[in-house]
Amino acid sequence: MSMESNSFSRERALEKIKKCLALAESPNPNEAESALRQARKLMEKYQLEMSDVDSSRADEYVHQVGKATRQSAQWVRMLGVVVAESMGCICFFRSGTKGQALIFIGSVGSGELAAYAYDVLSRQLLSMKKHYLESLPNHGKAYKRKMGTLYSEGWIAGIGKRVQQFAGMDEQTDKAVTAFCEKHYPDVSISDFKRRKVSSDEYEASLAGQDDGGKVFLHRPMGREEQALLDLQ
Repeated sequence: MSMESNSFSRERALEKIKKCLALAESPNPNEAESALRQARKLMEKYQLEMSDVDSSRADEYVHQVGKATRQSAQWVRMLGVVVAESMGCICFFRSGTKGQALIFIGSVGSGELAAYAYDVLSRQLLSMKKHYLESLPNHGKAYKRKMGTLYSEGWIAGIGKRVQQFAGMDEQTDKAVTAFCEKHYPDVSISDFKRRKVSSDEYEASLAGQDDGGKVFLHRPMGREEQALLDLQ
């Protein structure tokens, strides 16, 4: 059997295994046991692990954002991360001889959606930044470059706050993305990229904490005098 044929057979087996595992959650114990037994047989026959099954539930989308000879602005990575979170993906940056790219990884199809959203938002950001910079006094290119950077980062932070309520990934997607990255990107530590999807109650609790935390002022101690470090508004 050729490598291509074997690969195709494994892909078909993975699809069958996933269907069997879904049936294994049936409330009918006989049906669930039969489906689970069939899944195990297929996994044994094709030498597949559960991590292979989990990995097949995710895919990647490589989105080119710049040439290899020119470094992308920091906001490019920031926007990629925010968009990825809103789509239940992770995103990391890679640079090589073929250029610079944002790699979106999530449930099948979500990476491509994230790349599309990135393009839409990046065009909107550049347009709004252009209008903002045109409103500023002319203090030279360095001044406008700095103001443009700060504007871009602030704009993305604002978008980030708006998507926090629904951003993140569910448990199944988390497992799929983890398995996919362990298989295809073992050199990348993805724990910093993932954010668990929270419920509305959890989100409200987080907002309450942010609100109360914003009322606290931290003072720098003066000499050795004992004084209150924290004040409340």
